[in-house]
Amino acid sequence: MANAYYVAYTVLVAIPIVVLLPLFISSLWTVPQGKDTARRGFRWMKIALGLMLIGTILITASAAEINRLIDWDSYITDPDDYYRREEIINRVGDWSYLFLQVALQFTFLATLEVALGILYCWDAGRRARTVIQWAAYAFVLVESLFTLVIMGYWESYYTALFKYIRNDRSGDGYPDGASLFRLYNVQATYSILLGVAATALLGLAVVVVVRARKYASHRQTAVLVLVASLFFWISSLWNMVTAILVYLEEKHIDRRANLIVDPILSEWFVAVTLALLFIAGRRRLGGLWSKGEHVSV
Repeated sequence: MANAYYVAYTVLVAIPIVVLLPLFISSLWTVPQGKDTARRGFRWMKIALGLMLIGTILITASAAEINRLIDWDSYITDPDDYYRREEIINRVGDWSYLFLQVALQFTFLATLEVALGILYCWDAGRRARTVIQWAAYAFVLVESLFTLVIMGYWESYYTALFKYIRNDRSGDGYPDGASLFRLYNVQATYSILLGVAATALLGLAVVVVVRARKYASHRQTAVLVLVASLFFWISSLWNMVTAILVYLEEKHIDRRANLIVDPILSEWFVAVTLALLFIAGRRRLGGLWSKGEHVSV
């Protein structure tokens, strides 16, 4: 029978789909396309919802296949069939990682642009908005390059590993540990940068909430953006800590406990962030999705 922790993990990573699917479908016609700061943020949110949904579906499928593989372990007589299934699981896991990480970057952009959109409605911080906006785009570009490098490392590692296995573990084809160490190095750097950006985003959200005391509009929306930023910050902090511990080859995080905690602090918290941003655009909270009070910037 499949390990109970993997069964729980499969269920936990599947739960955000219940939140993400209706939000994504609704956003296709609820959230308008636009060039102003606030609506641009909701456009990024729409992309983040789609990428997050795809990544979550893939990681759920990968986890479900792990459960089947554990169940069939004692029944599979053909080793090639076993390793072929294991390779598929790892490949699907790689692609789920890619979609989820890009979704994180768009979630960051969406939250930032909505916060800047509130400042835009108040006609506050014109120069700061422009600087922050372009700095955020540069950051996302750098993080995207890191994501592609990490993806390339994983793909090359698994290609070499399963090629070695298919060759009956003969020769010198086993992937060396140095490439894996470089991968962990890049992964830790990526996570640290994302953690720093999430902290800056949380600081911006605090500034927006403080400034909301001066204005009559968008106070509730500012609070929602702050809470969304807090969830995103916790998720980014968790990813940063785990990546650093892997890089340092520490064993402080129990593997079984990690199977339970990781989906909650990663997928769940990001799904909640996107849900809060979705709510923040509704007209009853000031209508940041609406076209009336915004012009192109």
